[in-house]
Amino acid sequence: MSSELVDLCAYMCDETKQPGLITTEEEFKKMENAVNNLLITKKQIDSLSNERNSLMLLYENKINEQNSQIKYLEEENYFLKLKLEQQNSTDGEQWRQKYEQSLDNIMRQLLSSLKTQETIRAEFMNLDQADNELDSLISTSNSWTFKGLNLNKSHRVQELLMLQQKQQLNLLNELSEISKSLKTNCHSQHTNHSSCID
Repeated sequence: MSSELVDLCAYMCDETKQPGLITTEEEFKKMENAVNNLLITKKQIDSLSNERNSLMLLYENKINEQNSQIKYLEEENYFLKLKLEQQNSTDGEQWRQKYEQSLDNIMRQLLSSLKTQETIRAEFMNLDQADNELDSLISTSNSWTFKGLNLNKSHRVQELLMLQQKQQLNLLNELSEISKSLKTNCHSQHTNHSSCID
């Protein structure tokens, strides 16, 4: 091979002396860099997508857990409300029976007081009649026997008055106890109702 041919081959193989080959290599490197950048971006997108899917799954699990807890609390609240209503119904029935018994006691005491007043009225009428008769007898006689009868009459009147006062005092005490019971029961029902609403 002649020296001229060797020089030509060397010249053609020398990349630094061929602008077309240099341009192609630069374009290839640019494309390679672009592909690498795209691959990196794709990996980042895939990573973000996986992270998003994980967060969505965690969020859905949390929502399901919260819904389950809310459902449990609603059921518990419902049963507690039923239990409270049953308890209030039982307490109300017991209180109603006690209230009716107290009213019966008051009615009996009122009837007894009326009977006592009627008895006292009759006694007063009898004593008044006897007093008139005694006054007429005493005015005509100074006998101590008549004075003793007059003292017995006064003692009997005092006994009847004391009996009436005692019955009236018992009646007032009974009414006071019922009033206290009513206030206590109303306060208790108001407190239970407020708790239920809360």
